[in-house]
Amino acid sequence: MPDPTPRAPARPQVGEERVFVDDVGRRWRAALARRSESAVLFACLTEPRAAVRAIATDHALEEGGGAGVPATGGRLASLSDVSDETLRAWLAAAPPVARLT
Repeated sequence: MPDPTPRAPARPQVGEERVFVDDVGRRWRAALARRSESAVLFACLTEPRAAVRAIATDHALEEGGGAGVPATGGRLASLSDVSDETLRAWLAAAPPVARLT
């Protein structure tokens, strides 16, 4: 019998994910955090062993050059309106994600 509970999609919906190239020529994927859209996650596609990075959207919008990016209450509506230059600035400011011990 199928499970009646709907499952979350395995990947973010269209418009919540972007691919861009950094200053060195590596390809990165930027995605909004699935549940709250209060963080942007960066994963390197060219070098999969590179650490995943993340930045809070409210910090990115205030400090990382988010001028002209539509947002409400520190949350991005979509990454489709964010320029590659802005994503590169956010990537440079985003620290690597690590376990808290």
